[in-house]
Amino acid sequence: MSALHPAGLYDVYYDGPIYVFTDYWDDDGDNLLQMVSVPIVEKPVTTLRVRRASSTTISASSTSFTGPKTITLRGAVRKVKLISNSEAALRLSPNTPVKLYFDPVGSTGPQYKKTVRTNSKGVYTTTARTSRSGKWIAKYPGTDLQAPSKRAVTITVR
Repeated sequence: MSALHPAGLYDVYYDGPIYVFTDYWDDDGDNLLQMVSVPIVEKPVTTLRVRRASSTTISASSTSFTGPKTITLRGAVRKVKLISNSEAALRLSPNTPVKLYFDPVGSTGPQYKKTVRTNSKGVYTTTARTSRSGKWIAKYPGTDLQAPSKRAVTITVR
């Protein structure tokens, strides 16, 4: 499949027999294992979900400072979009939700802080008060047709 293939759910079929071994040891000594053919008729073997790729970025106005500080977090979301019948590219995505998490050093995991949206150009900007070292994480949750993505920036508070 290529980036030009439409996103969605696809059933995968197999046209032919599947062979299953009926014994696992060569009991009769003829160096052949017994097997049987199992036909699969008109039933999907599996289902694939195809989603277009996405990319999320994040940066901080200051990544190393002393004491608590309000920083500005900036970033963008790009999604694979069709340009023509033969070409696809990552393009900035306007009005897209981005969830921001902060993962302090030594904690048990990231803590959700807020959701921001990209502007008409596909870029988001927000401020955040930071008093501990850790990582700010930007996550685009994805959709049925777009894959999720995330990126982090490390902050050091001395």
